[in-house]
Amino acid sequence: MAIEIRVPPVGESIKEVQIGRWLKKPGDKVVRDENLVEIETDKASVELPSPAAGVIGSIVKRDGDLVAVGDVIATIVESAKRLQRQQARPQARPRRPPRNRPRPPPRQPPRFQ
Repeated sequence: MAIEIRVPPVGESIKEVQIGRWLKKPGDKVVRDENLVEIETDKASVELPSPAAGVIGSIVKRDGDLVAVGDVIATIVESAKRLQRQQARPQARPRRPPRNRPRPPPRQPPRFQ
């Protein structure tokens, strides 16, 4: 199961932050409370720690992107094997519409004479 890394509230009046610099890249192992990324506001720079141990699965927002508080910026998966399975999983195919086959006539009950 992937853990979403979201931008935390960093101040009462701050609604968005800028991604400063990623300290980790996809596939890197991380431990709980290890710094992942620097986020910047107009008043301060803050390092965002990892909420859990695992492997960086994906980075959604890149260096320099403006991001709203609460947005997902990355994901962490529990292990490297799970990351490989997640990346190797084929994309879901769109479902085909049902074929318009004519329905057979309803069965008639047997007639007794």
